[in-house]
Amino acid sequence: MIQRFSCQSFLSPHRADHLTSRHPLCRALTYLATRPQFPTASSPAALPRGNAPLAPTMDSPKDAPIRVFKPEEDPEAAEQCCETIGQGFKSEPNNDFFSDDPSRYCERWRAIGHNTLLRSAGVPLAHSLGGSAAGGPEHAAVALAYVYPDQKVPDDAPEPSGIIDLSDGMRPETIPVRDELLSYMSAKKTEFLQTHGSFEYVAFLATRPEFQGKGLGSRLLRYITDKADAAGRWSYLEATNPDNVRLYERHGFRQLETKVWTLESLPGKRVMLVLMARPPASSSSSVREAPADQLQSQSLS
Repeated sequence: MIQRFSCQSFLSPHRADHLTSRHPLCRALTYLATRPQFPTASSPAALPRGNAPLAPTMDSPKDAPIRVFKPEEDPEAAEQCCETIGQGFKSEPNNDFFSDDPSRYCERWRAIGHNTLLRSAGVPLAHSLGGSAAGGPEHAAVALAYVYPDQKVPDDAPEPSGIIDLSDGMRPETIPVRDELLSYMSAKKTEFLQTHGSFEYVAFLATRPEFQGKGLGSRLLRYITDKADAAGRWSYLEATNPDNVRLYERHGFRQLETKVWTLESLPGKRVMLVLMARPPASSSSSVREAPADQLQSQSLS
């Protein structure tokens, strides 16, 4: 919710507690080119514009600076981040449990990213690592991360306009599993908060396929955990790609719990979450960096 829902997440990380029909994954529509846009920093719904410089043009996205911004500060960049999430998550291993149409995986995750950012006005959760293949910021790798619960949007906050519906194509029989999964995720974050205090929550970490194998996801993850270390906070994520668990461990994350959901009607398919946490460096006995060319996209919530 690190290649593609550190998040982690099947729904917006801020609204994982809400299992009503208002949630984007409880409804349905393909993500369209005519999708609603983010409010700009000058619109009444947005906060005053902050300092969010664009990444400079350069030959290697690995050399580009990491940019952190609120979605309303740069709506165009926010949409590009959503595209990266869609591209990164289209091969997420839990996709075929919830949907039988692979052609819609990218659109679905792009819309989930859009809804997550749209619901996060005022929160500097977008972390972008840009490139220059087109003469400008590429947002080749993206992470959505924030301090939980300090920067979490209240559950009773009004639903913003422009939310995209997303349940068309979802297998109806998986809805109860989705609801149980979301309740589980919410309960586990609350439980972790009670024992460890506020923590850095990595909701999404994604790299566009053409930029994978360049260490971009590893660099973003290290940037986020460095921030957590400086504040003396733990970092927390839900891994959905088992191939990434070992790599997270090399970044200092530890496995807390693994849960798997299956349905008899869907033999051979499953949903898996591996809860992982990383102590601040001062309390971590050994923090090793993952090989830069192995870290893949992962969805977290």
